[in-house]
Amino acid sequence: MIAGKLDTPPPTALASVVNDSLSSVVIRYGSEETIVGIFSGSRVVFDRIESAKNIRLVHGGLVCDVAKQEQGKPLTLHTPHAEAVVLGTQFVLSADERKSHLRVNEGMVRFTDLASRETVEASAGFESEAGVGIKLGLLQQTTMTNFAR
Repeated sequence: MIAGKLDTPPPTALASVVNDSLSSVVIRYGSEETIVGIFSGSRVVFDRIESAKNIRLVHGGLVCDVAKQEQGKPLTLHTPHAEAVVLGTQFVLSADERKSHLRVNEGMVRFTDLASRETVEASAGFESEAGVGIKLGLLQQTTMTNFAR
């Protein structure tokens, strides 16, 4: 049973989840080891475009543990300010009305500011932000989030 609720998805979406509970909701992708945790207070839309996985974080936050993806079919996450293309990694992505924030714990994520089209590749131990008035760049994390597989 999902702690949040399934929302009415847009016509092209597989599902839309609104987590209005006080706890996280965890989604597992079929037979692969990819897990997406949806933070409390978040809205997420799951799409599939040309057999690739696409997640739209409308607002709130996600924690992702992504298995190595099939060649040419990466997991792509979209926020109002940025796009993150993932091949296999662990990271946290959050978004609000002002900015989107990426924190990479393992692997690498290509992070693109949608307004400027600037791109950085964030590897383990680094984070980045995109949003109005924010210059895209990389910052080294001061603490790491630990995930258990």
